[in-house]
Amino acid sequence: MIYMNTTGQMNQEMLVRQSQVGDSNWWIAVRKSLFQRTFNEMKISQPMRALEIGPGAGSNLEIFEDLGISDVHIADVDYTALEMCKTYGTTSGVLLDASALPYSDESFDLILVGDVLEHVPNHEQAAREIVRVLKTGGRAIVTVPAFGVLWSEHDEQAGHQRRYRLHEFKKLFSELEIKIERCHYFNWVLFLPTLITKKIMNMVRPTTYVDATSVPSHLNSLLKSIFAFDVRVSKTLHPPFGISIIVVLDKPIIK
Repeated sequence: MIYMNTTGQMNQEMLVRQSQVGDSNWWIAVRKSLFQRTFNEMKISQPMRALEIGPGAGSNLEIFEDLGISDVHIADVDYTALEMCKTYGTTSGVLLDASALPYSDESFDLILVGDVLEHVPNHEQAAREIVRVLKTGGRAIVTVPAFGVLWSEHDEQAGHQRRYRLHEFKKLFSELEIKIERCHYFNWVLFLPTLITKKIMNMVRPTTYVDATSVPSHLNSLLKSIFAFDVRVSKTLHPPFGISIIVVLDKPIIK
């Protein structure tokens, strides 16, 4: 089931909070480690050209630095996000909608799209654009939030237009000239507690907004441990549900 809002753009206060907490936050830190581990498994060779669509506050940009990739480009619909990313030394930023990327065909060896497509009105076109600008032999990682039943104020504040089921997300890429190397849910251990919490929050409607960036330090440490375990086993377990979905794409060489 798909839910819609009218903006598609993240609340600026949420973006600032993400910048303030950075890698100390359980969600940001472990999701970043998931991306880094996945890229490391690709046995990347040099030189390479990378693109991150929707970099947010920029914490994932360190992944490319650790991989030894210096030619890194970023693209976001939010000018504030592009400005924040300059603190990481990235100036190749473009203000755009992900469904209209201003790059030539086959421009990038690696593409990271972390929690972006749920913001984009024409997400089918955005998926086509990701595949178009990815080089033959290149790889892409894309994540999105899952299950409409988890819809809450967080989705409204984040500018989400939808949450996905696995078959809906895979369909975006299944008819394109791209190989789906793997696609599965993750953050499944916390699915039930999150569902209960969000249902309660939807009924109570507290005056103070709370999200993953505003948990107490002791709870943050516990959540970080749980989430780290989760992403380690999700790849092989392929759980039937989760708070998020990841897809790893491989653009094959056509012989």
